Amino acid sequence: MLRNRFLTGTALTQHFLGLGGSNPSAWTVRRRLAEGNLKPFRPANGPKLERHHRIARQIYAREHSDWAIENWSNVMFSDESKFMLYKNDGRAKVYRRPGERFMQACIEEKVAYGGGSVLVWAGISAESRTELVLIENGTLNGVRYVDEILNEHVGPFMARLGENAIFMHDNARPHTARVVQTYLDEVNIRPMVWPARSPDLNPIEHAWDELGRRVRQRDPPSITLRDLKHALVEEWENIPQQCFRNLVYSMPNRIAAVQTARGDIEVNVTLTKFTDRKCSENYPVNRFGAVFNSTIQVCYGDYQNRADTCQGDSGGPLTILNHGIHCMYTVVGITSFGMNCGSVGVPGWYTKVSTTCPGLRA
Repeated sequence: MLRNRFLTGTALTQHFLGLGGSNPSAWTVRRRLAEGNLKPFRPANGPKLERHHRIARQIYAREHSDWAIENWSNVMFSDESKFMLYKNDGRAKVYRRPGERFMQACIEEKVAYGGGSVLVWAGISAESRTELVLIENGTLNGVRYVDEILNEHVGPFMARLGENAIFMHDNARPHTARVVQTYLDEVNIRPMVWPARSPDLNPIEHAWDELGRRVRQRDPPSITLRDLKHALVEEWENIPQQCFRNLVYSMPNRIAAVQTARGDIEVNVTLTKFTDRKCSENYPVNRFGAVFNSTIQVCYGDYQNRADTCQGDSGGPLTILNHGIHCMYTVVGITSFGMNCGSVGVPGWYTKVSTTCPGLRA
């Protein structure tokens, strides 16, 4: 069950039968899962991440793990977003009695294609924001992106940020067009290398969420696309700058979250950073989410230095001495790592072998 969280009680029953086991009912399976504190919930949504996406995200997180708030304050975060005239965000609740599910007063009505939509663009930083740009009259391509966005809004905004300013936009096709890259080089705008499929790293995504909530809470609500455009522009200006500042200041936490939760996990082991211990200390086996048959010696740091000396706790290589055999782990973030047992080689970021260390059970 823990390997496939989407299995139903009925599917688990069939699985047990296929293994030649007992034939519990689906309700029995559900009760046993509940006793183990496993209860069904609506799953969180996220982009599909392949291995190369996870690697890129971990490399990005590693490169920016030591950035302070001052560094993130020099970044202009930008993005486009689409707002529908009528949209069910899944948050609305209705109070009803048993048997009233399909009463007219309890039904949330839907309109095909959301009744139309408005595409907008904006950029934010810790101390400022651009105006909300309505993208009308067709799709956004590379040429329009240069003329209507970069030249009109990004250039002046970056000039105000100063010489250390960095421009963040994702890998959407209009952003990666050759005409866009040429323009950025010509005007000396430094773009940030951004990992694909990483909306959770972009703080402006939460700004869009705040904007959408404010628009939905307007009374009377927007009933035409013209009303929606007016509401979006007005509510964008009404969002306090402190909201954007808090979002930018959350970047260190976002980086840490990627390191701990988004890695490409090779072995089911959870590592914990010890910032208050010396590298030479031995840690008990119960401090880790795996079973070792001896105590282990842990060392975080830069492998360019000796592996048995501490160089910090930012998630570098990890050396485990177990029954006289050195097992070198190259840590990608905190929970994802490659493994090379039997010798202390110099494994790279993409090291992946299937051997295991003596005494270690995944």
